[in-house]
Amino acid sequence: MPTRKFIGIDKNPVASDASGVWVLSEHYAAVLGNRWPGDAVYALFAGGESASGEENTIDYVEVVSAGNATDFGDLTRTAYYLAGLSSTTRGVFGGGYVGGGYSNVIDYVTIATTGDASDFGDLTVARWELGGASNETRGLWAGGLAAGSRNNTIDYITIATTGNATDFGDLTEAAQALAGLASPVHAIFVGGRTAAFNYDTRIDHVAIASTGDAIAWGELTVGRWRLAAASNSTRGLAAGGVGASGNLDVIDYITLASAGNATDFGDLSFARRWLAGAASSTRAIFGGGTDGSVTNVIDSVEIDTLGNAVDFGDLTVARQSVAACSNGHGGLTPESQVASGRGILAGGYTPSVVSTIDYFTISTGGNALVFGGLTTARRGVGSCSSTTRGLFGGGYTGANSNVIDYITMATAGNATDFGDLTITRESTFGCSDPTRGIFAGGYTTSEVNVIDYVTIATTGNATDFADLTVARQTSGSLASPTRGIFGGGWTGANSNVIDYITIQTIGNATDFGDLTVSRHWLSGVSSATRGVFSGGNSGTSTIDYVTIATTGNATSFGNMATAREGSGGVSNSTTGVFCGGLSTATCDAITIATTGNATTYGSLTQARSRLDGVSDSHGGLQ
Repeated sequence: MPTRKFIGIDKNPVASDASGVWVLSEHYAAVLGNRWPGDAVYALFAGGESASGEENTIDYVEVVSAGNATDFGDLTRTAYYLAGLSSTTRGVFGGGYVGGGYSNVIDYVTIATTGDASDFGDLTVARWELGGASNETRGLWAGGLAAGSRNNTIDYITIATTGNATDFGDLTEAAQALAGLASPVHAIFVGGRTAAFNYDTRIDHVAIASTGDAIAWGELTVGRWRLAAASNSTRGLAAGGVGASGNLDVIDYITLASAGNATDFGDLSFARRWLAGAASSTRAIFGGGTDGSVTNVIDSVEIDTLGNAVDFGDLTVARQSVAACSNGHGGLTPESQVASGRGILAGGYTPSVVSTIDYFTISTGGNALVFGGLTTARRGVGSCSSTTRGLFGGGYTGANSNVIDYITMATAGNATDFGDLTITRESTFGCSDPTRGIFAGGYTTSEVNVIDYVTIATTGNATDFADLTVARQTSGSLASPTRGIFGGGWTGANSNVIDYITIQTIGNATDFGDLTVSRHWLSGVSSATRGVFSGGNSGTSTIDYVTIATTGNATSFGNMATAREGSGGVSNSTTGVFCGGLSTATCDAITIATTGNATTYGSLTQARSRLDGVSDSHGGLQ
């Protein structure tokens, strides 16, 4: 092994580096974006096939500065058709084709120092032409060709350790020669060759922090395989490959905050396949490949603009079927720096109970993505949230539940146990101010009037708050920073009653007024001043609103685009979104401060009803 050479500088700030006051999160983001003086994002290109055969070469470039690649070291083996992924400190290369056979070997390097790779462990399945993606913690490899057959396996590793990969789940369809990219939350796999399509347009995704099978995200603009991919924290790019017309120069992009089809970005400098991609927070580079002859060309694009690629430099060795990674790609940006105005919806009924948690960025619209799962599949949960945590309480699992789960809203993953409600019940409803969460009403063997409360930042069992004016279940709920409002519900019959409480003052609810239509299974959203109730049983499309600081009857707001029974509502205090309901995955949106009919917004990952939602910016948090 050669002597290691440090290719970065000290990552810790010193007085001479910059002026002003920097906090650690700012420094971290600056490092990833090449904005901290002296710091750099490096892209590594590993392995591949040159004109003389299989290669073990690892090259590196500094992404911010165009120029030719420099030798980094060697893989533990000569290999091509392998795939790369990385954290901010480690580059990891898995699988490939070695000496005429399929490989399960995983190699790793420390990106800040040059030198040869070391053995990390093994994939669960030996294969080549697989795709890789990662965030700071986990790396995932998906698909590939194994023993002559296309494979649907998704493996994962914890990048900071060493050891063999673990099964994560399956792609929506077995595929080879696909490419991977990542946001801080999701691993996304694009294109490939499947049994159904030689040139697939498919885009699959999974939540990196969870395990489970992939679900469809959208489609590329043109079907292809043997392509490359790269991303920053907001946008993912798919470049080149081979399609029905031959080698392609097409670059597509997707917006990572919401699922949907790709859009044309521009073109590579020339059409080619078997290239590899890497990125910083601003720039994507695509190196190597073949247009019939292997190439050493590296192209670059600025990710947040549109346009054709320009010449960046050359690899040290012209080669195809190369793997790439970087210490600054989009999966490595802290989620807390890219997530705001997030709406999260949990649980429901399909007609079986589900644990699914979806999320989307409310201001951008689009289809929801998988966030994780509840600790137990259930319908009819109540919910509340602060700016950082979301809580889901009670519900029906096949029996009534008293479980309260919590999630950290900026970080996708499965829910964790918080504690228990004071009584076991389903069809409860909740609201909150910045610190206190409320769970009200529900059903045991009959409707209940119980109101519980919790301190959201802690964990533990709920405490009795007081009682509703009338026992009921399946009401809509919302809040200002002072008041919690509960509208409608089922009391043994449809109700039009609206109650209110002062969230920080323990005591029984007080009558507020009446809805315009008696109904249950409705949902609520709010700004700090206005509350909106929407939908309900028997195909109700009615939307009502109230001014939260006053009392009085609700006023007609408009109608839903789709009548919804048992939908979940979320808001960012400007836009309210109502998702799901009986037999639908669609969502409608309104502007809370105005009146008028709702407009179509996007879709959940699955059709379901009797779900509930939280956000990090609802009216109770203003």
